[in-house]
Amino acid sequence: MDDTIDHRLQYRDEPTFIQLHFIVRIEKVRSRERERETQVSLCKSPKERKERKMMMMMMREKGSATTKTTTKIRRA
Repeated sequence: MDDTIDHRLQYRDEPTFIQLHFIVRIEKVRSRERERETQVSLCKSPKERKERKMMMMMMREKGSATTKTTTKIRRA
């Protein structure tokens, strides 16, 4: 009799499939944020840190910058 009650309680405490699904999604987002933070904080000095941030920004804007330079060359 005691065993059956224990099993029921144990089952009730386990997260449902939907809850697990959301937990996994949240963890993925958090891990991405952590990776970004570590990439920036790996640099020792604040100067290095600033340079790394600038590099990250440049990488994001690289596509638009290349198209601008090509159009300038074509015009000249």
